[in-house]
Amino acid sequence: MVLVHKKRNRYTVVVNGASGQLEPVVIIASNMQEMFNKLIKVHGHLLIDEEGNEVGTVQFRSNVLG
Repeated sequence: MVLVHKKRNRYTVVVNGASGQLEPVVIIASNMQEMFNKLIKVHGHLLIDEEGNEVGTVQFRSNVLG
């Protein structure tokens, strides 16, 4: 039996929300697209204002996990 380990990354993310609040988040994901999907699912409301405009910003740093 062969075990295959997927390379995973730890993304340290800072979300600058629509109201100006900073929200630090740590996300474990296989790639950047998966990280953004998880981020939008949980913290997407911080990136959109009352009119539905995308106004927040995201900064992140990636580290490979063993």
